[in-house]
Amino acid sequence: MMTTRALLLSLVMVVASFGCADRDTISLDDEVGEDEDPFEPGESYASCNAAGECFNDWCLRPLDEPGFCTQACDPATPETCPDPGVGTATPVCVVVGQDAACALDCGGERDCPEGMRCEQVDVEGSARSICF
Repeated sequence: MMTTRALLLSLVMVVASFGCADRDTISLDDEVGEDEDPFEPGESYASCNAAGECFNDWCLRPLDEPGFCTQACDPATPETCPDPGVGTATPVCVVVGQDAACALDCGGERDCPEGMRCEQVDVEGSARSICF
């Protein structure tokens, strides 16, 4: 009987402590804070420093700078590159050496997703503005 009473008293104390605990208000917000990566680690356009961090094992980046996870594409069908869902940069397929990869074109005043920066790079001998 004493064991049941002790168990009941313990349960009451635990429940009472929940009622007295401080609770922070949590709001769900679709907006991403400044410098936060709006993409899940490893998915297309998520920040990366090495290919192993990406689901498709491809991290496109300028030398000695962070880049973004990407995937192979066909320049003839750039619509296969995923839309990031944030920012106004346009998904494009750019030639990188002997391959082609999805990127976000930030030329013409288009905005990169939060956490990315717009950089001018050389793509096939032409200057292009790409989000990194």
